[in-house]
Amino acid sequence: MASKKIRQTFTWLAVIGVAGGLLYQGYQWLSRPLPGEAVADLGRAHIAVGTAREYNSNPPTSGPHYAEWTRAGIYDQPIEDGYLIHSLEHGYVIMSYRCEQLTGGGEQVCKEFQDKLGALAEDLGIKKLIVVPRPTLDVPLALTAWTRLLKLEAVDEPQIRSFVHTFRNAGPEQTVE
Repeated sequence: MASKKIRQTFTWLAVIGVAGGLLYQGYQWLSRPLPGEAVADLGRAHIAVGTAREYNSNPPTSGPHYAEWTRAGIYDQPIEDGYLIHSLEHGYVIMSYRCEQLTGGGEQVCKEFQDKLGALAEDLGIKKLIVVPRPTLDVPLALTAWTRLLKLEAVDEPQIRSFVHTFRNAGPEQTVE
């Protein structure tokens, strides 16, 4: 009889211990710092193609945008912000790059950088992911999601993976693409 009561006590202590551990882990996960920096939300208004507008970051992370968006993929030509911002609204992550900002520049260095980004994007899965050159970028690489920005001096795979896993499909407008 006493051993049954002891087993029940240990069982309850184990259950309480496991539940407490799970709650603590959940709290730690929820309170972790998010990758990149927060950028103020400039809204979700649609504007006509070609309409002049200003944004609060480069690259922009929210704000007035066109009715059409850019599909997932690896691009070799710049794309207008109005299309890219609409993609962010749909939960895309955009990897913008500028080879001219790379230390030691040159065509070969740029090609290696592009290849590294492309391979990483393929490995992450291209769904809701865009890789695109950005001639006005002030660093070699910037990742954007809706109201989030991460600027990098190099391809930092752990930071990129964390950003993509955290923010892909987390835009304010959920779509099936």
